[in-house]
This record gives sequence, C-alpha cells and structure tokens, in this order.
Amino acid sequence: MIVAEINKMSVEEKLLAIEELWESLRHDAANRPSPEWHEAILSERQREMDSAEAEYLTIQELRQRYR
Repeated sequence: MIVAEINKMSVEEKLLAIEELWESLRHDAANRPSPEWHEAILSERQREMDSAEAEYLTIQELRQRYR
C-alpha cells in the first residue's frame, strides 16, 4: 500500500486498517523477545518501587504538570 492509496481511504477505512495492523503486530510480538534495554528499565523501576524512591502522582497532579 502506498501513501497515495492511503490518502484516498475514508477515516473509517484508515481506522479499520490500523486495527488490523495492531492485531497482526500483537500476534507477531508474542514471538519476539523484548529488547535488553526494556528489561533494564523495568528492573530499575521495580527497584525504585521496592525502595520507596518512586514518585507517585494523582491524575490531577499529572494533568497539572503537563499543561
């Protein structure tokens, strides 16, 4: 599929194509290992949570921070 063909699609057709792509990727992802850097980030976050170093925000605080 080329960009010109995508541009001719309706919004509904584009959304359906996105859903189909995500579904396809979801099945493919089960057969692909996570990259090493991902495990390192998750381990660091778990360490922070276990040591009480993690900072937790309410939804309201998060919204205010990124306005």
